[in-house]
Amino acid sequence: MLAAACTVAIVLGRHALPWFVPPILAFGGAALAIDLARREHRDPGPVRPLAWVITALLVFAVLSPARVPNDLRPYAADGRIVAHYHRNPYVALPHEFASDPVFARVRDAPAPYGPLFLGAAAASGVLTGAMRLPARVPYQAGAALAVGAALVLLWRARRSTAALALVGLHPAVAGTIVNGGHNDAFIGLALLAAVLAAERRRYLGAGAIVAAGVLVKATAGLALVPLVVWSFARGGRRAALAVVAPTALLVVPLTLATPGMLHAVHATNRGIVTRTSIWNLDPLRAPVTPRLGDGAVTQLAIVLIAVAVVIVSFSRRSLATRVTGAAAAWLVLSAYVMPWYTVWALPVAALEPRRPMSRVVAWQGAVVTAAFLVPHRLLGNWFVSFSLGWIASVALLVAFVRALRSPPDAGESPRVPVRRVLPGARSLRAS
Repeated sequence: MLAAACTVAIVLGRHALPWFVPPILAFGGAALAIDLARREHRDPGPVRPLAWVITALLVFAVLSPARVPNDLRPYAADGRIVAHYHRNPYVALPHEFASDPVFARVRDAPAPYGPLFLGAAAASGVLTGAMRLPARVPYQAGAALAVGAALVLLWRARRSTAALALVGLHPAVAGTIVNGGHNDAFIGLALLAAVLAAERRRYLGAGAIVAAGVLVKATAGLALVPLVVWSFARGGRRAALAVVAPTALLVVPLTLATPGMLHAVHATNRGIVTRTSIWNLDPLRAPVTPRLGDGAVTQLAIVLIAVAVVIVSFSRRSLATRVTGAAAAWLVLSAYVMPWYTVWALPVAALEPRRPMSRVVAWQGAVVTAAFLVPHRLLGNWFVSFSLGWIASVALLVAFVRALRSPPDAGESPRVPVRRVLPGARSLRAS
């Protein structure tokens, strides 16, 4: 309840409280959620009180106006381009509709999202216009439903109150993702569902789920390499092809055939370096920017992310840890990192909440959420810059590298009765 209260206080009092209180609440709420997950892992308690608190927190986040940084206006603008103007949002820019108030204060850039989400955004625009609902409600409700579905999958897969606490009570989830209505909740759900499907040797289903995630946001493809490598090791070439087939046969042709889509996705946030990015440090950025420009920083970060994804994909670890590490590579190494990106990895990390990589993801969510609650006018303060730059980003990078180098058996496996996860465990042992 204390962890949930921190999130409620952030949403209700972000602009009323002194500037330093919301970041403290975000970090404190995350620390409470992480500590509760540790306690529940050691000594699981009843699930009902935890489920009711999480449900109330998600409902509160949906009913409250968005008071954290969000993408609700760009979502509505992209949906209106499709539904009202019948234009291609990958080609048409917001300045072309300057007379429409929906496009006020919207970044003048093509849509960076997949066609599946843009179709949903168009339907949302039509729905809110017909029912006179606030434009934010469908996105907030959709994010809450995606988080709720992820929690149900976690409970059915692990029967772990630790997993529920880590995801449901983390301030980054209800405080930024649900209240902000971010579509990243669907990415987290897709990666979790894909991992669970692959663990059950449903390789084609896992590949189809990842493909659907990519059609929402391209970064869902981070899970593709670890899924293919893991499936090949267990099911051979046929399993690996089943995983990659939906993306290769549907997503790639659709991306190439849709005018402007490939360029829009490629150019997304290029050259932008956010607050807690490791690339804010001058020793890393200074040698690159003067010669090649800010866009080169983004490209170099993507190369390093790709290397980290390959390393974690071929490591001798569980599938959940590999996918968690692939998503965490973006969270730690990318030039553009936002608080709601944490949900890409957090549900999968909750499958094994005490693994080193899972702890990196949970603490990264705490740091980046607290950082983005600091007012923009204070970013030039030496103490704030030092804390967000050197301390936060370097500490996360060191923790990520240590998690990559940790032995395969590091951490503890979830304390779940074998009969609940594998009904035929006794026959498997005999064989």
